[in-house]
Amino acid sequence: MLTSGGDPLQLTSDPGQKLVDSFSTDGTQIYYRKGFASGEVWAVPTLGGGANRLVSGGLLIPSSDGNSVYFTRNSQRGIFRANKSGMSEELLYTWDANAWPPRRLLAYPEGKRLLVLTTNPTSALEMFHIYSFDLTAKTAQDLGDAPGLPDQTVWSEPGKSILLVRTVNGLTNLWKYDLADKTFTQISFGPGPDIAGMPDPAGRGMFMVHGKDADILTVYNARTKETKDLAGENATQPALSHDARKVMYITNPSRDRTELWVADTDGNSKRKLAEATGIATGNWSRDDRFLAFSADEPGKVTKAYLVAPDGSGLRTLTWSGAELQAVIVGADSETVFLNAFEKGIGSTIWMESAEGSAPEKLVERCGFAFDVAPGGGYLFAINNAPEKKGIYEVSLADRKCTLLVPGVSTFGLAVANDGKSILYAVPSQRDVTIYRQNWQPGKAIGQPQVMLKLPFSFPLVSGGNAYDFSRDLSTVAYVRPGGQPELYFLGEK
Repeated sequence: MLTSGGDPLQLTSDPGQKLVDSFSTDGTQIYYRKGFASGEVWAVPTLGGGANRLVSGGLLIPSSDGNSVYFTRNSQRGIFRANKSGMSEELLYTWDANAWPPRRLLAYPEGKRLLVLTTNPTSALEMFHIYSFDLTAKTAQDLGDAPGLPDQTVWSEPGKSILLVRTVNGLTNLWKYDLADKTFTQISFGPGPDIAGMPDPAGRGMFMVHGKDADILTVYNARTKETKDLAGENATQPALSHDARKVMYITNPSRDRTELWVADTDGNSKRKLAEATGIATGNWSRDDRFLAFSADEPGKVTKAYLVAPDGSGLRTLTWSGAELQAVIVGADSETVFLNAFEKGIGSTIWMESAEGSAPEKLVERCGFAFDVAPGGGYLFAINNAPEKKGIYEVSLADRKCTLLVPGVSTFGLAVANDGKSILYAVPSQRDVTIYRQNWQPGKAIGQPQVMLKLPFSFPLVSGGNAYDFSRDLSTVAYVRPGGQPELYFLGEK
């Protein structure tokens, strides 16, 4: 869209979500990734034209002179450089095993350094770490932590300060952070939220997105074709009980406050169970007597919990390690599995007793567990790393990770009650298809079969998983976009 106004110009029309990384230095190209967990960056002319694949990787930015591009490849823990056509790539730096992966790159204007922002990809907290990487010496200078959203951070005064999104006292505004003296200056004011700041190249002010999102959690009855809105306030992370009569979910009244709720799927009997800076829903025990969740607070270790849907019997698990992606209750309700993201490793799956025991690591780099076979001997995990994308089986007996469905991008699955198949969803622009993959221990049987095609679409993720469906496919809980954020220009006084 031109800054002078007018209608937006559609640049791509192929299926799948697009995630923009950056503009080229001269503004003639837009660099983007295709869909969730994509491992490729594409380029499309800003004013329209054919798109072409540029590099394998992500977080791509151009150099200040426009002759090179920088990008990351998490599988190699590396920052790379290539020429502007994507050729002649070279590895510049391999980040330490004890460092979080990059979430944002910014090129210094003198062309000799990169600003690298890293963060824990599973954390719900607004915090990132800053490094200044010297392209000649191939060394990284540690600049410390800063509160904010790294993927929305841009240069304020290039090379000296950055513009970031920061939440203070429940209000989300744009702030400037000085890299030298580590001080903050508030740029936008009011209730917000103000996000996606972009300084005007002419220096007259900046653009920003203002206005509250209001994602709505909606329940769809596949038999009657009826829908019912269950919750607003940026409700997401739905998890249906096994009998599909209840759903737990979270709401985000503000960016620094998250609430865990349980309600009947008909919208009745809503109950708030917990409140924290960040909460992640897990799943329900097989008899639906209790559910699992985890909570984060700044400066504290992640805690994992079990609680009854009426709020009684809250139990704190032993876990005191890395931040969790989710907590999954085992088939016997006596064991829980914990998905964690660890520095230098990536995804890990752990196990501990529901009554409290020392956590024990099961597997590494197999993705995150989403469900358990009814017999309890196998987990089913989803790995969205580009080089390992697919659905996996984890055998608890030999702790072996086996690929079942290669190449599929999804963020949720359910095991059929007979334990002989798994169900998973693949959204497109206009609908969502739920597939069934028959299974026996150690391998998938036959090809995936279409079980249900929903007449609407939803994203895979929205502050966590954006949907869940019952094992009999009678009920689907999903996030429906709401609210009306708008683009503003903030002029200088």
